[in-house]
Amino acid sequence: MKDRVVVEDKVDVEEAASANIESAKIESTKTAPTETAPAQTGSAPLEQQHEHNWAAHTNQRWVSKIVTVVDEPERYEEYTIFKIYWYNTGTWEETRDPDRFREWAYSEYGSLYPFYHIERMEDNPLFLGYNELGQPSFIGDHVLWGGYDFIPAVTHEEDQGYYETYVDYYYCDCGATK
Repeated sequence: MKDRVVVEDKVDVEEAASANIESAKIESTKTAPTETAPAQTGSAPLEQQHEHNWAAHTNQRWVSKIVTVVDEPERYEEYTIFKIYWYNTGTWEETRDPDRFREWAYSEYGSLYPFYHIERMEDNPLFLGYNELGQPSFIGDHVLWGGYDFIPAVTHEEDQGYYETYVDYYYCDCGATK
């Protein structure tokens, strides 16, 4: 006879298997060293002890640095003031405009007025009188003087900041963060 297969009843096989499992459990508790395992909650399997290997996660943020940039430096600018007398209105005008002075100088009602309209020296509104030599004296019909204006610097503000790298959190390969 070559090979013989013995078929047992299915119920007997299942009872024998469960009995073998129970006896194996009892034997393993007798021979295995005692360990303190963490308490399990519910039916979740035991987790293995894990030591976190933390790695830094970095990010960047803008750090503002507002500075004043000089487009044109401060300076002093020379000017000339023209004070002129208009004979037709009898008024003095003060201006910095050289074109206005040129207009007065060549005007019939400006510096040329005495040549066109005044026949007697005494009729001139700027006549002061005669000096000790008998010459007519007049107040000048124009005055020129100069000065300097302070021109402040032309500036604007700029943000000349920079990006700063910082650690925003730590993470572990297991998915934990802190």
